[in-house]
Amino acid sequence: MTAAFRPPASDVTAPAPATPELEGVAVGCDVVEVARIARLLARRPAARDTLFTQIEQADAVRDGVGPDDPTALRRLAARFAAKEAVVKLLRRPALAWIDVEVRTHGDGAPQLWIHGQRSDIAISLSHDGDVAMAVVARTTPTTPSSPTTVRN
Repeated sequence: MTAAFRPPASDVTAPAPATPELEGVAVGCDVVEVARIARLLARRPAARDTLFTQIEQADAVRDGVGPDDPTALRRLAARFAAKEAVVKLLRRPALAWIDVEVRTHGDGAPQLWIHGQRSDIAISLSHDGDVAMAVVARTTPTTPSSPTTVRN
């Protein structure tokens, strides 16, 4: 019989917070099925303008990619995941889809814009096969009264 693992007595670990904030960092993430976005845009072409800004739409078709090309749809799905991730991060479900915009910087890195202003929120996008995802993060003020681990 193997003994259960017990942390050293010098460590007292508080329960994890109920929010995604840890050590002064807030994180939001989302995963989207690319086919879901493709079906939505095929059924409701006007949704493209409701969900994505003109800059996002233009970015999806950069390098000669057509608007219904799988590459464009993956790019749009990743941007949709980013919008969902931002809502989770900010805890503001009332944001309009086009209030959150993903732009591609000259070096190819994504940048977030909210209400037309460059945001300090870090973003990472990825897609593989029929899955697109986004992770967003930013630093948050920490309070000394809410540590996650206390060492004696």
